[in-house]
Amino acid sequence: MKGGWLRSRRQNPAAMVELVCFPHAGGSASYFHHFNEHLSSTIAVTAVQYPGRQDRLNEAGLVSIVDAAETIADELDAVRRPLALFGHSMGALIAFETAHLLRDRGRPPLALIVSGSRPPHLVEDRKIHQLSDEDLINEIRSLAGTSDVLLSDDEFVQLLLPTIRADYKVTETYVHQPRPALDIPVQVHVGGRDDNVSPTEADEWRRYTVGDFRVNVHEGGHFYLNDCLDVLGKSVSALLEPSASSP
Repeated sequence: MKGGWLRSRRQNPAAMVELVCFPHAGGSASYFHHFNEHLSSTIAVTAVQYPGRQDRLNEAGLVSIVDAAETIADELDAVRRPLALFGHSMGALIAFETAHLLRDRGRPPLALIVSGSRPPHLVEDRKIHQLSDEDLINEIRSLAGTSDVLLSDDEFVQLLLPTIRADYKVTETYVHQPRPALDIPVQVHVGGRDDNVSPTEADEWRRYTVGDFRVNVHEGGHFYLNDCLDVLGKSVSALLEPSASSP
């Protein structure tokens, strides 16, 4: 899994399920570095590394949600374990599109877990990607997902702003294409004080599956998971453990 878009987080040959984690806008694979500590040992963790950050810093940023999903689905062909997908914010939309591609290729994921994201039909263009640099930084700061120390580092900010702006653009210009619902469990997680998506809006993810569906509301805002990884890990593990335990 070296190179490309996938980064292994847990080397566990005995694991039964591969949980593929899709970061938020501006996020990177390292965001999920500690997630495996809160998951069942039967679950291996792989995180997606989008272009334009960390070890892919010299690459151009994302072009579209669908293009990203297609590339990731291609790379997942090499992963032999059964797959489950977890995406936060922008990552939820990419995970959703990837789930459909895998389904269409005859390899549907065991489950789709989405976090901090409006469902596809409620995505709106808030024009954040068109804000001035100062206003875009203030928007990022308001979400409380990036350290103020980093946001105060002018060199760091100027280096990453084009990537962050590209992430917001592909999210805000994403257009959902209607197609048959998934036939897998969909688990939704949202912060009770998330200004970007309410629990009521999160509940509308249910229209995208004919399988089991559940919404989990956590204490906190858009980045509730920074303080709730233990609770989140237990919910994800409980969802996937039956699959991990099956022969």
